[in-house]
Amino acid sequence: MDNWSRRAVLSGTAVAISSVAGCLGGSGENATPAPDGVAPSAAPRPSRGPEDASVTVELYTDYECPHCHDFHSGTEQQLVDEFVRSSSDPNVQFQFYDYPIPVGNNSWLAAMAGVTAGVEAGASAHVSYRDQMFESQNASTDLIRTTLEETAGVSDSVWEDVQNQYYRKPVEADKERGNSHGISGTPGVVVNGTVVSPPEGDRTYQDAIRAEIQSQL
Repeated sequence: MDNWSRRAVLSGTAVAISSVAGCLGGSGENATPAPDGVAPSAAPRPSRGPEDASVTVELYTDYECPHCHDFHSGTEQQLVDEFVRSSSDPNVQFQFYDYPIPVGNNSWLAAMAGVTAGVEAGASAHVSYRDQMFESQNASTDLIRTTLEETAGVSDSVWEDVQNQYYRKPVEADKERGNSHGISGTPGVVVNGTVVSPPEGDRTYQDAIRAEIQSQL
C-alpha cells in the first residue's frame, strides 16, 4: 500500500474520484481582494513542457500542505523527468495551479506571492518561486518575501501590494477552476479534464497519474 492510500485508511477518509487523499479543503477565505487588483488574465501560467502538448496535466497545490511538499519532490519531479526532461519529443505539459485550502495562515499569502513573481518577472520566475517554496518545507512570511525577492526582484511597494491582496484574483480563479473539476484537497491532479485520485491497493499515485497520461497520448 502506498503512502497516499495509508493516509486515507489511517484517517478513515474514503478516497472518491472528486477528492485527493492529502490535505482536505474548506472555505479558506481571507480578506476581500482589492477591487483594482491584478486580473487573472494578466498572470502567466507557470508550467513545464511544450505549449502545444496534446496532454495537459494540471497540478493543484497548497504551499503549506505537507503532502504537496512530498508530492513535489517525489511524484511530480519523476513524472516531469519522464515526460518532459528526458523525452526526445515531449508531448505533455504540466501546469501549476494554486489551491490554498488553507492548511495554515500563509497559504493564500504564499500563493499570491507566486502570482506576483509571474506578473512581475514572467512565468519562469513563478516556476522558480514554486520550486524554492516547496523545497524549503516552510511557508513563513519572511521566507515567502525572501523567495519572492530572489526569484522576481520585487520592490518593497510590490511586497506591500501582495500583503494588501492585490494579487489575489488569479489565485481565486485557480481555486475556482479546481472546484469546477471536483478538486477538494491537495495535491489535486487533472489530466486532460480527468481527475486522477490516489488509488487503493498496491498501485501508487504516481502509477495512476502515469497511466492516465499514457492513455491520453
